[in-house]
Amino acid sequence: MNAGEKTIEWLYREDLRVDEEWSVKLPQGFIWWPDQNAQRIDIIGAEFSDRAEEETFFIRVKTELLRDVELNEKCLLIIDALMGHASMSGPVYDASTGVLSLCSLVRIYESIRPWMGHLISMAAVLQMTEARAMGPELADMTPATFATSGHPKNGIRPAPDELVEGGLQALITAEGAKPCAWTQQFVEAEEYIYAPPSLLSSGGESGFTAEFPWGDFSSLCQLKGDEVHPRYGRGLFLRQSFPLQIKSDLDGIKLALALNAEELDQTPIGYGFGSYCCVDRCLHFVGFFPNFVRNFASVRNLYYSSISRAQAMSSRFARDDWSKQFTADCPPNAKSASQRVAETYLRQ
Repeated sequence: MNAGEKTIEWLYREDLRVDEEWSVKLPQGFIWWPDQNAQRIDIIGAEFSDRAEEETFFIRVKTELLRDVELNEKCLLIIDALMGHASMSGPVYDASTGVLSLCSLVRIYESIRPWMGHLISMAAVLQMTEARAMGPELADMTPATFATSGHPKNGIRPAPDELVEGGLQALITAEGAKPCAWTQQFVEAEEYIYAPPSLLSSGGESGFTAEFPWGDFSSLCQLKGDEVHPRYGRGLFLRQSFPLQIKSDLDGIKLALALNAEELDQTPIGYGFGSYCCVDRCLHFVGFFPNFVRNFASVRNLYYSSISRAQAMSSRFARDDWSKQFTADCPPNAKSASQRVAETYLRQ
């Protein structure tokens, strides 16, 4: 089996321990009902990375949240509030079906499979609980319908899986009540945040910031441990800000949804754990990693993933593909430290 297939099998049998009674196998994954919302986990693409020198696979986690969604102004503003408090997934709207789902999407290959699998699993668990908690309220606020469904043969699940209402949720809550668990990793970030492509960086025990090229300006990346999530308490908050010219907040929300549809449901850029959103006509990508996730996640990797997103967004919107200045074609032993750093993050 390849890295993608191994991850799907591990999630199904060992980590999520999916019940066959409440699941349907797919050619490249599975759909299951941990509660009354269908969750789909599957491989949706693959590519060979010259930089990583191995085949990578796109693994998506997608949980149905609302159906019969009409994107009028009221609905867009409600979705924007949802995006602004994203944890490890973001809302994705399918215009062909009228369904709004929570989605996460990442690349996985063999050398990162042991730890990335845990992050995919955690994203799946958080999607389950968020759909259960937020779906009915969102449906009451809009003309939409809470997207409940059942197994095609066994019908509606009478009681949720223990992952939805069990000890894991209590652990996540208990860890979130403690001080930020990422402090040491923030301190260690001084080893790499001052290197190119960062134009300007600053940091300490509570987190750090870095600015990346954006034409004549810069885009801002913040990883912080001093903000509290309304559901998960303390953890690591990620925000990337992109200086786009946005005509109105509604235009910004629509753009954020469009980018979510691309990066969380089609082709990942960096780690697709989070969501785009629009605040004061400024486009951001935000994500939150609860304290509990520190057992699996690395601040260094999250930072390199953010650089990949910053470079891709700069290339697309500012027409500034600044990665080229860090990846000159020369022998590995002749490359500068900044070039080696750049090639490291471009593999994320």
